[in-house]
Amino acid sequence: MTKNILLLFFFTLAMFFSININSQELIPLQVNNSWKYIEKVKIKGKLIKTDTLISRVEKTMDFNNKKWFYMTELNSKYIVRNDEKGQYEIDTLRTQNNGDFKEVLMFRNDNKLNQNPYKVYETIKVKIDDKITLIKTEIGQFECIKYTIIPHEALENEFYEFYFKPGIGLIYHKWVENDKITTSELIQYNIE
Repeated sequence: MTKNILLLFFFTLAMFFSININSQELIPLQVNNSWKYIEKVKIKGKLIKTDTLISRVEKTMDFNNKKWFYMTELNSKYIVRNDEKGQYEIDTLRTQNNGDFKEVLMFRNDNKLNQNPYKVYETIKVKIDDKITLIKTEIGQFECIKYTIIPHEALENEFYEFYFKPGIGLIYHKWVENDKITTSELIQYNIE
């Protein structure tokens, strides 16, 4: 009897945490939210560069009757929004048949929506890890959802790993390009 109660308790606890994680935005989008990272670049294991990067939600815009956010993320510019399915980007390089920019669901909230891995754009695959990954940084430990992005099927030695803590944002990023490994680790954040 006690064993069954314990099993029920742990099952309920696991369901609570899985619902809690999937109900929050991967990156909380509100103007002035910001994140600071330490970036390290290594080639063949040797550190060649260290830099500080700032990610920031800058302003809003309306597009296709939806609220979007201009965001600088790891020194790149994006136009993004969240909904119950995940985080979308506006693909400013390609347009739909009517001339409008295309909305792309980049980071899905749930790996059961369709298939895992899933494709974005024509050549990019995204895989959501089935388990939560604990990432330790200088500002704490975070239970993260891991997304692996493979940009081109022909390039086996290039991939990106994104570790998100829902409700806080990107905690850790790793870009592997042959012998070059670039990492970005969260060292400070401000969520309003």
